[in-house]
Amino acid sequence: MTPTRENTRDRFHLFVDGVKDYAFIQFDGANRVTDWNAGAERLLGYTEAEILGCPGDIFFTPEDRERGMPEQEVVTARERGTAEDERWHIRKDGTRFRASGVMTRLCDDHGNLAGFAKVFRDVTEREQVRERLQRSLVEKDVLLREIHHRVKNNLQVIVSLLGLQARYIQDPGALASIEETTNRVRAIARIHEALYGNSDLASIHFSSYLNQLVQDLTAFYDVSQRIETRVSAAPVTLDIDLAVPLALITNELICNAMKHGFPDRENGSIVVEFAMSEGGGRLTVADNGIGLPPGFDAFRAASMGFNLIRILAEQLEAELEVQSSGGTQVVVRFPPT
Repeated sequence: MTPTRENTRDRFHLFVDGVKDYAFIQFDGANRVTDWNAGAERLLGYTEAEILGCPGDIFFTPEDRERGMPEQEVVTARERGTAEDERWHIRKDGTRFRASGVMTRLCDDHGNLAGFAKVFRDVTEREQVRERLQRSLVEKDVLLREIHHRVKNNLQVIVSLLGLQARYIQDPGALASIEETTNRVRAIARIHEALYGNSDLASIHFSSYLNQLVQDLTAFYDVSQRIETRVSAAPVTLDIDLAVPLALITNELICNAMKHGFPDRENGSIVVEFAMSEGGGRLTVADNGIGLPPGFDAFRAASMGFNLIRILAEQLEAELEVQSSGGTQVVVRFPPT
């Protein structure tokens, strides 16, 4: 037996009415309710007798009605065929819920507008989960920012304590060690300061950091009048796990150049270059000073500075290249991370 059009409609109506988790509502061309299912009654709280003939904006919040959102939804559905939205709606008892749905234009057999159908469901729980997650992320962001701020402050306290300790040290070698340690701590403090000021708390703008590091060391050694410094680094963002060892390596190389590269010269230059590519990264610190001592082997040197550079390079799985001709140039090549 071939099903009639009426039988098909009856079965479809039974199917729609049996869906409890979705609200199905039909409207006439004037956007008044003409039919709805049990899911709509359960979600919105109105009986069919109460809701038939009511305007479609009855489910919208007062503020959305004031903004003309119900009319805009109808206009969009009429012109485009469908209108999707996700917004807060209001039940008969005045409680609000978040709903996601779509309104569809209905046409008769001649293509004329016959009304609209809307299907939507309650997504309040999902929205609440999203809001809780958002609050949690904000709280985590605040906490991480505060941690970086406190670490920076604690490191600055250590720098101050080292400065106080240096006043009581007479031995030149011990004083030099204190100064080197101070600059290492300051370099790490700058990392946390950069992280604190960055929107991404796990990475820093390394080119900006390099410029600030060079400025700090130039001021610390008071060499701005006789040593010209230049930083050439494309804007790049580095993860903290890469930024910290590179910062310490750069700090050591610049300190060595400023302390030992120009003992008998009135002027000189130090150039810091940094670049990243798909094949990895390249850090270069070069000066036009006196160069390394004859027979000096940077890979076997016992000094704290070069030991630290080697250890950090191994941590990065980097290659070190040291040249001493017309000055000193150290290149650190590291693989992509």
